Amino acid sequence: MAYERIQESGLDTRKSAVDLTGKEYLACSVNAQNTLVVATAATPVIGVIQEGKPVGYSTTYAFEGQVKLQIAGAVAAGASIKSDANGKGVTAAAGEKAFARADLPGVNGDTITVTLDSHTA
Repeated sequence: MAYERIQESGLDTRKSAVDLTGKEYLACSVNAQNTLVVATAATPVIGVIQEGKPVGYSTTYAFEGQVKLQIAGAVAAGASIKSDANGKGVTAAAGEKAFARADLPGVNGDTITVTLDSHTA
């Protein structure tokens, strides 16, 4: 079962660039207007959405700590995690930029616990 350990200091908010309602536990990035969007494989991840809000409202995201993350594909415990094209976590290959480490294993569609930790796999 996935769990979270986030201290209040590990949370922040930014205005949503798009409707992020129902996008909890997806990786997030900021766009050119410095507003929050769901991360893609090509964008730097700044955290994981905790409470998605409609466009123009402040969405809460975690940038440190242990958080829940939706995954796409099989992930082993201890694996380095990067974002796929839809903000879901996937295993990062050696040399790729990762934003988290898996605390629990999972398969496609699961929500697992990860520790936010920007590093190179």
